[in-house]
Amino acid sequence: MITARNLKIEHSEKYEHWEWVNDPRETRFTELAELLQVWWFSIKARKNFLELSANTKYGVYLIFRTKQDSEGLDAIQKASVSVGRKGLKKYVCLKPTTAMPPSIGLPIKRSDGWTELELGQFECDNATGDKDAVISIEETKDDNKKTGLIVAGIEIRPI
Repeated sequence: MITARNLKIEHSEKYEHWEWVNDPRETRFTELAELLQVWWFSIKARKNFLELSANTKYGVYLIFRTKQDSEGLDAIQKASVSVGRKGLKKYVCLKPTTAMPPSIGLPIKRSDGWTELELGQFECDNATGDKDAVISIEETKDDNKKTGLIVAGIEIRPI
């Protein structure tokens, strides 16, 4: 798990855009990033292969919640997972409000109350010489205000 604090969240240092919060009910994720207001966003992470099992395929998931009064999260976002020159780009939606084409990745509610959205997959293959997986989700085309996203982190797990 890459916790929210260890992600590169654009404008997370600006109190008018993001707030770092603690949820006393939450024991697994100690510090959460809450989106207060932006017009575009970018969340990025890196995972070093030394922390993973070799010759294993991994799925990458954004772990989040949305507030009841969230706005602008129904736009389509671009997700990518790349290792070296190999990369997978896909389109996803954090909070679909209408029917989406089958090619759009959709979130799944988890039993722990959080929601996960698959951002992509990669293979940890030591033979390639690559050392990091680079992960991102961003929405920079839609100029609508976005609010109410609570990010716990990015989970990387074997598939």
